[in-house]
Amino acid sequence: MKKQYTILIVLLVFFWFDFFSFKPIVENHFFIQLKIIINLLLLGYTFQNWINPHGKSPITTSIKYLLYLYIFSIAIAYTFNNQPPLRSLSGTTVFLSIGLYFLFQKWNIPVKNIEKIFLYTLLGYTLAYTIASVTFPTNLFGYTGVDSVESMESVQESRGVMRFGIMGAEIVVLMIFFLITTYSTNKKYYIWLIPLFILLFLRGTRGPFFITVAITITYLFVKSKQKILLLPIICTILLSMNVIVDYILSKDSAFSSFIELTIKQVEANKDDEDIRIKMTKFFVNDYNTNIGQIIFGNGVPVSVSSYGKELQSLEDKYGYYPVDVGYVMFFVYFGLLGLYVYLLLLYRVLKIKIPQQYSYTKIYIIYIYIVSITGAYFTAASPLIAMVLYIMDKKRLQNIKSA
Repeated sequence: MKKQYTILIVLLVFFWFDFFSFKPIVENHFFIQLKIIINLLLLGYTFQNWINPHGKSPITTSIKYLLYLYIFSIAIAYTFNNQPPLRSLSGTTVFLSIGLYFLFQKWNIPVKNIEKIFLYTLLGYTLAYTIASVTFPTNLFGYTGVDSVESMESVQESRGVMRFGIMGAEIVVLMIFFLITTYSTNKKYYIWLIPLFILLFLRGTRGPFFITVAITITYLFVKSKQKILLLPIICTILLSMNVIVDYILSKDSAFSSFIELTIKQVEANKDDEDIRIKMTKFFVNDYNTNIGQIIFGNGVPVSVSSYGKELQSLEDKYGYYPVDVGYVMFFVYFGLLGLYVYLLLLYRVLKIKIPQQYSYTKIYIIYIYIVSITGAYFTAASPLIAMVLYIMDKKRLQNIKSA
C-alpha cells in the first residue's frame, strides 16, 4: 500500500507545482478552483493530525502554527481590506501546501520513499526545462503569453540565460545538498554535481545559485579531512560547468554575463539605495495604517481585489514587489505575528539533532531562510519543505529512541 501512497504523493507534488508550470494548466481558471478544493479536502482528511498531533514534536507544532496563521489571514484580509474570504482562500492555497507534512505523517511514509520522490521531482523539472528550452518561443512550460518574446530575449541578453520561471526549481538545490551529505564517504558520486549546478545556473536566478555554491563549498571544506584535495575538485566542477553551459547556449560568455550583471548592480547601488532596501523601509514604516496590520498583517492579496490592485499599483509605480524579499512578504501578509511563527520554525530546526546522513534536511532549511532575503522561496518550495521537515522529524524521533 505504501507504493500507492508514494505514487499519489508524487502526483500531489507535481500538482502543487502546476505540473512544472505547464501552460495549458496554468492558464486554465478551473485548475485554480481545483487546487482550492483539493487543499480543503487534504486539510479535512488530516484534520486530527494537525489539530491534535501525537507527541510533542517541535517541528509538528511549528507547522501547525503556520497553518493556523494562514487560515487566520483569510479573516484578516476581510477585516482590514474587505477582501472576500473565498478569494483570499485562492491566494492562500499555495501557502497551505505545507500541510502535506501531515499527510506524510498520517500515511507514515518511509524516508526512502520520500527521497525517491525527490528524484522523481528532479526528473520532472529537468524534463520540463528541456522542453521549454527546445520549444521557445512557443514553450509549453514556464512563463505564459503575458511575457513577450522580446522581454524574455532581453533577460537572456543581460543574464546570459533564459529565465522560464518554472515552478519546482528548488528541487535542484535540495538534490545538491542531498548529494554532498549522503555520499560524503563515496565522492565518485560528486560527478553529478556538474549537471545539477548547470541546471541551477540555467535557471537564471543569481541568489539561489551563488548561495548554493557558497554553502556547498563551506560544507565540503568543513567536513573534508583532506582539504587540499578539494580545490582541484571544485575547480574541475566550475570549469566543466563553464564549458558545458557555453556549449549548450552557443555563447562564449554565459558565466561572464551572469557575473557582470551582478557587478553592475552592486556598482549602481553605491550611488543609489538598493530597491529591496527602499521597499523594505516603505512596507515597514509607511504602508500599514493601524497597529492591527502591524501585528497581524493584511492577509494574502489576490489580483482582482482592491487590496491586490493597491499592491499592483506600487509594483507598477515604484517597482515594490513584496515577494522580492521573503521576510517583507511575511510581514505585509502576516505581520509581526507571522514573522515570529516563521522564525520560530528556523530556531527549532537549528536545535534539532539528526544523523549526519540526513543533515541535508537542515542545510536545506537554512538555505531557504538565507535565500529568502532575495525572494519568497519558502512559499515557492512549500511542498519540498514539507517533505524535508517530515524526514527531519522522523529522524529526530529515531535519534531519541536510540539514545
